[in-house]
Amino acid sequence: MEEFIRKNQKNYNATFNVLICGRPGVGKSTFINTLLEEKRSMVGLGTSITKKIIRYVHPTYPIVFYDTPGFIDDESGIRAITNLIEGLKDTRDRIHLLLFLINTQS
Repeated sequence: MEEFIRKNQKNYNATFNVLICGRPGVGKSTFINTLLEEKRSMVGLGTSITKKIIRYVHPTYPIVFYDTPGFIDDESGIRAITNLIEGLKDTRDRIHLLLFLINTQS
């Protein structure tokens, strides 16, 4: 897998972009810290800390994670996701995968 990723990175000079979203306090930033294997994103206990989209580049693989502010999952929340994605105007920042995190305790 590592060889495949490195080969494609050289051939296409591309990154895989992942937008992480969900309700406030669901653990989006904690999830990103886990994927990056270091504490780079500020986290709060059940509270919303992230106020704008923050871009995190994986130190080893050509993967970029976008941490997003929490939002309520209703019609206005869907509009918020759409606006977040449209706000990434640079073509290198187009989103390949959107992860919507949920809290299974609520």
